[in-house]
Amino acid sequence: MFCSHRCSNRFTQPLRAKTSLTCKNCAKEISVWRYELRTRSFCSKACADRFKDAGKTTLAFRLRTSKRYAEWREAVFERDDYTCQECGQRGGKLNADHIMKFAEYPELRFDVSNGRTLCVACHLLTETFGNRKTTDMVAINEEA
Repeated sequence: MFCSHRCSNRFTQPLRAKTSLTCKNCAKEISVWRYELRTRSFCSKACADRFKDAGKTTLAFRLRTSKRYAEWREAVFERDDYTCQECGQRGGKLNADHIMKFAEYPELRFDVSNGRTLCVACHLLTETFGNRKTTDMVAINEEA
């Protein structure tokens, strides 16, 4: 890689020096290696996560992590007796699926009649999983 140790040290020595960095979130001064300056902007992962989340939490995320949403899921599971409505699997990893899209029908988001219990495998095959488009569904059906 290098012709000699001397040549190697000339190239890598400046990167091995320590320097100070100010955290973008809390403005705390921290000591870092020079080579970290290109990839590091925060004093910790927790600080980075707080910075990225600050003011950017979407309404959908807040709704899906709300108590009301948890109650809706539980009501759907109880109504369906914890059984997948497609394949009949009882228990295991289950998802509460919105029949009418969560994003497109806000008035039906917490309506139990707009939900169904699906196992993970069946949920992946639905038209609405992960905001899937119709063209994606055609490709999945062709693969099967």
